[in-house]
Amino acid sequence: MHRILVATVAGWLGVADGALAQAPRFDTASETCKPYRKGVLDRQWQVSAPRNPPRVGDVITIGLRDKHADAGQRTMVRARILGAAALLESKPFQVIADNFAEVEYPRDFLSARPLPPGPYTVHWVLAEGDGFLACDGFVVR
Repeated sequence: MHRILVATVAGWLGVADGALAQAPRFDTASETCKPYRKGVLDRQWQVSAPRNPPRVGDVITIGLRDKHADAGQRTMVRARILGAAALLESKPFQVIADNFAEVEYPRDFLSARPLPPGPYTVHWVLAEGDGFLACDGFVVR
């Protein structure tokens, strides 16, 4: 029963399209997400996150851009931070043209509290429909 509940909640939260185990996670050694997962929009997404570990309570800036976007292109997205038994979601924001859209934790997140030490995965998803776009991550020390 517990496994069914976890999978149901994970699906409802948009953490997993299939099995929870298939969701990419940030690998601290390679600084990439594994396993690779193709985004629902065929674009060249670039991501940014701290590579020097922030401390507990620091502001954390993460970003997303579409490298080859047209000048007027706008995409509504959200960032999801997974780690330390938590799933935190940003408010919706726009990626405009080929500019980086940056969000700050905790300011731009709905239920923000200081992140405890450890690795965190960032999933970038469409604001409506939860379609997966890209993955990144960081470590809090």
